Amino acid sequence: MQPAEKKPEVVYRRRAADRYSPPTESAVVADLARRAFVRAITPLIIGFLLLLGLIVALGLRSANKMESVAFNARDLAFQYSAQLTLLQDLRLMVTKL
Repeated sequence: MQPAEKKPEVVYRRRAADRYSPPTESAVVADLARRAFVRAITPLIIGFLLLLGLIVALGLRSANKMESVAFNARDLAFQYSAQLTLLQDLRLMVTKL
């Protein structure tokens, strides 16, 4: 038994020289300008996002600090009120005596 004959298949076809035209100078300049713009804007976007993250982190830290300050202020006001009440009661008892 003989193997069947293989038919030739085209795997790669080179472009014909007459079909291919090199890019024009204006297309090359436009492509370079676009690439330069992307190279310039990428660090700006990354820097903006890092700055935004820093602002959010500092905002959260500040909010937590404000909560602790408010809690301490309420606690100190309660302690001061309790001391005043105690002193007023003591004064009343001394006056009654």
